[in-house]
Amino acid sequence: MCGCANECGNSSLITIPTGDTGTPGATGAQGLFGGFSGEWLFSTSTAISPASPFLRLNNATPSSVTAIYVSDTNADSIDYDAFLDSLSNNSKYGYIRIFKKSDSTKFCTYQITAVVDNGTDHTLTVTYISSNSTFAASDALVLTFSPAGTDGFTVLHNDTTQATTANAAMAVLMSYTLPVNTLATNGSALQLTAVFDTNITLETKAFDIRIGGTVCHTKSTNFRLAAGEISGVLKVVITRQSATTLFIEFLQNNSLLASYTGSNSKQFFETGFSVSDLALNTTLIELRGMNVSAGAELARANQLMITHLKK
Repeated sequence: MCGCANECGNSSLITIPTGDTGTPGATGAQGLFGGFSGEWLFSTSTAISPASPFLRLNNATPSSVTAIYVSDTNADSIDYDAFLDSLSNNSKYGYIRIFKKSDSTKFCTYQITAVVDNGTDHTLTVTYISSNSTFAASDALVLTFSPAGTDGFTVLHNDTTQATTANAAMAVLMSYTLPVNTLATNGSALQLTAVFDTNITLETKAFDIRIGGTVCHTKSTNFRLAAGEISGVLKVVITRQSATTLFIEFLQNNSLLASYTGSNSKQFFETGFSVSDLALNTTLIELRGMNVSAGAELARANQLMITHLKK
């Protein structure tokens, strides 16, 4: 008998057993963190000047943090002085995110508003954006930095909830509190867009805009919707000229009457503000209105939009 399957016409195939699975290889090294980043250890102290290689927050509650203290030497014993200096980004600053190295769902995010080199550590003045959870003592943390984009107007506030008054005295219709450092540098500007109207046009309505409680157009009387006018739009650009001076420019004054001193200019310098008004403190922007004749008619504000140009 022939032992060859092909020669005998036997179509059966010979099955070869599968060998054992090999041992898995070793886990590869962890990849590098993206962007501009470094690793520090967390200190629960809220005091300035952390020792190497620690990072501290000035408040145990992430949403209440206004300053972050970072040692110049990080957890890898690398000198990060130049990196921390660069976070100023020519006063354009940017954003930082701090997260737990072993669990990135635990994080906090802030916008940088100032950077100070203390010698062996840096203080980052920040504005809170978002967070999830908190950190424990000696947690390994990663700090990542995202530079700010190019200059351009950013919308800070846009209120379109109608507000009304029939009073004969100025009443606050809409308001917004500017964050610290919004007008910290000369050349920084705000553009305010205000939309007004009234339900009846028999009586005069008056409006003004205030910064930190001070009317920001004292060279003008109140803006007025005269009898017969039903609506008006006011656009004003307010630019920081110095620590005590604003430059005011009216871009649009549709149906709103105002009397100016001097040569009836729509551009002028407004003095009398202080550094605290323009930079160091939060600053209240108010849109006020009144019904001059104190009748039943309403003075209404329909929108206050504030955009910001940071220099």
